[in-house]
Amino acid sequence: MRRWLAVLGVGLLCAGGWGLVSAGEDVKALVAPYLSARDGGLLGEVVGRAYTGSRTPTGPPVPYGSVAVMLLPYSPELEQELDRIKAGLKDSLRDYADGAARVVAAREAYERALLAAGAGEMIRGEVSDADGQFRFTGVPVGNWMLLAWRNVEHPVRGRKVQGRKAGQFIDNVERTGYVAVSFWRMRVDIRPGQETTATLIDRNGWMIGVREELRLPETQGDAVRRRQGATR
Repeated sequence: MRRWLAVLGVGLLCAGGWGLVSAGEDVKALVAPYLSARDGGLLGEVVGRAYTGSRTPTGPPVPYGSVAVMLLPYSPELEQELDRIKAGLKDSLRDYADGAARVVAAREAYERALLAAGAGEMIRGEVSDADGQFRFTGVPVGNWMLLAWRNVEHPVRGRKVQGRKAGQFIDNVERTGYVAVSFWRMRVDIRPGQETTATLIDRNGWMIGVREELRLPETQGDAVRRRQGATR
């Protein structure tokens, strides 16, 4: 199974103010039982699959490939932050649009705290294969948080800006579509020598967020470069 750790350090926004970023001693205390279990060889596994129902009444389930799955030591603070994010989605259109990015930021803030506490190896990541399957091996016993997400792109046809108008509104970006982000979140109890099953389906999804896809129209980009002297 492919390791999925390239996402670490790739943030969408700053999660300033979340307590665990600066509370290094708290994180050290939180991960101490996991490190002790690792050192004592008390390990288990997580085996999971992501899929949706059949497209026909008698057909097989349809697997979800390329689902990003993170396994993190359970943190009450992170859980509370994620609950606040979801509860705030209905506060305003801006909060709804920023929901997915806030989840990413909260998760990455916790990951940075784990790294600072010397527990970077407790950050586990995988990607589901073409059959929707994923597996974590050698997981220290204890309670873990499984956080997974799947991106579905929804492109839209952008407007065409005439060349003579391109320089009038330099910062007028165009919306090229949006990405619907389906999140799963669950507690996983790891026991020594045992295999724990995690099933990700539409019915047990935790939250759906969106991310807009924006770009500067090519003609405007040319205008910007001309103004900056990048082209003649």
